[in-house]
Amino acid sequence: MPYFTNAHTDVVAVAGMEYDPDGCAGEGKNFITFGWYNLAPNQRKYMPGNWRYFYWYAESKDGLVWGEGPYTVYVRRSRFVKCLGETSTQDYIAKMRQHDTEKFPGGVRLIRST
Repeated sequence: MPYFTNAHTDVVAVAGMEYDPDGCAGEGKNFITFGWYNLAPNQRKYMPGNWRYFYWYAESKDGLVWGEGPYTVYVRRSRFVKCLGETSTQDYIAKMRQHDTEKFPGGVRLIRST
């Protein structure tokens, strides 16, 4: 099960995406997107799902961004759960990064880059 650890000094919010062939079927959009999980400094949270790959993006209250991968996902500023490709005027683009839980089983540790 994927998890995130906040090793930053401020609150970090995490959004994610995972494969969901039953809940979000059709036209290559077999993925569910969700957000936001707020993590206090030094807090760890487990995300839903149990697939080998998951996709993620994170922002801190003080403006740092993690993820910045090649996967374009529309997210909302408020909490959400929706299928990939569903958009509204409230959405903005997050560029998610893929995480391989077999190759990197330790989860994702969010730290301030130097």
